[in-house]
Amino acid sequence: MTSVHHSSEQPNANLDLTEKLRQTYLQHEAPHPPAEEEATSPIPSPPDQSPLESSLPEAEVLRAELEQLQQTHRELQKQHKELQEQYLRLAADFDNYRKRMTREQELWAETLTEQLLRQLLPIADQLSMALDASASTLESLRQGV
Repeated sequence: MTSVHHSSEQPNANLDLTEKLRQTYLQHEAPHPPAEEEATSPIPSPPDQSPLESSLPEAEVLRAELEQLQQTHRELQKQHKELQEQYLRLAADFDNYRKRMTREQELWAETLTEQLLRQLLPIADQLSMALDASASTLESLRQGV
């Protein structure tokens, strides 16, 4: 069984991804300088890719990573729910077993007591009859028993 204690790490990872996505978005949506400034500023040499083109794959990678983390989170939540239900069923089964064993022990105690009394009752009856039938002498008591 795998325990999951990364709950404090996963939200931070999601926040980092969200922050990266927000920064990428802000870079592309930042207000552009007016046309006059563009004309007076020196024209930089064109890089291999524009900033927009270079950040698009990064944003897609981040989105894919975010989706993967969300999917993992959903799977872990599902697994947690299943394990919790399994635990509750097991706890209920154990409680039922404990109650059944208690009832059976009480029944056995009653049964054994009843059997013992059934065996002792004839002996007690014979002893009682012997004492009643006996004369006042000790010798007649010995003969009756």
